[in-house]
Amino acid sequence: MQKIVYYGYNESVLDFLKIGINNNTKLYFNWQINDTDIQGEINNLIECSRLLSPNFYFYINETVNWDEIDMMLLSIDVDRDNFAQKNSWIQKVVTEAVANGFNGIVVLDSNKDYLLINEILKYTGLSPRQVLGLGTSIESEVVARMVAKKLGINSNYIQTSVIGTRDKSFVLWSKGRVAEASLMSLIVQEKNMFSVKNMQEISREYKELAEKTRKLVFSSVLNKILMAMDTSEQFIITLVHSRNEEIESYSSPVLVGKMGVIELIKVNYTEDEQEALNEIKKAINDELDRYKLR
Repeated sequence: MQKIVYYGYNESVLDFLKIGINNNTKLYFNWQINDTDIQGEINNLIECSRLLSPNFYFYINETVNWDEIDMMLLSIDVDRDNFAQKNSWIQKVVTEAVANGFNGIVVLDSNKDYLLINEILKYTGLSPRQVLGLGTSIESEVVARMVAKKLGINSNYIQTSVIGTRDKSFVLWSKGRVAEASLMSLIVQEKNMFSVKNMQEISREYKELAEKTRKLVFSSVLNKILMAMDTSEQFIITLVHSRNEEIESYSSPVLVGKMGVIELIKVNYTEDEQEALNEIKKAINDELDRYKLR
């Protein structure tokens, strides 16, 4: 059974809990919360879990045995005005957990996860494989579902990645796959199963659709990470992670398993994709300077 300690608040997490309780998912979830305004709703969920879901162990502010915890999930949105304060709070929370025996995975659910990841690594002593951000994982999942809808198949057979950040990103069409086949190969087939026009439509629409469906798709992405941590299966997921050879952290495909990030998937970008990536890196570098993070 996976054990999660959660800090922060995100409606997507509430939906994740509701789905888990409804499905009687085998999970331990300990929400460390100070916001009394939402405790009523959470207490109601806890009561539901007790009545309906014997495998779902849901607690509020229970004392944490950190050496038993598999994942620390942090939901926190930041802006320029509160970045220093929120960054300091994250370092405090994670550092205290590590000092008390935590050796699991830190998952950041944040609009600025690509800035915060290296800060966590800098101050906590955790390894790069242990710290990741959800980044554009939801956008990537949405693109996969949009492609699947065009092809009339299950999205589980589709592998697509949205590279970058939630603010600035692009679809990595050149490496998209349908089962064992290249997505691009479908464009040149006579049956024209997937077209350049389809690609253009999805590229225009995926960001808006991701925002509309974020709460729903969040659960799918988090469950995929948990499944990789709990089984012998490994999954390629588009996540933010530390890139040892680069200053910038951004979302790109990684292989996730029991120990977190197992492998960074090497990507040979097309000329257009590399140009788009360079623009993303420039934007990230501008933010690193603006937030005085180097």
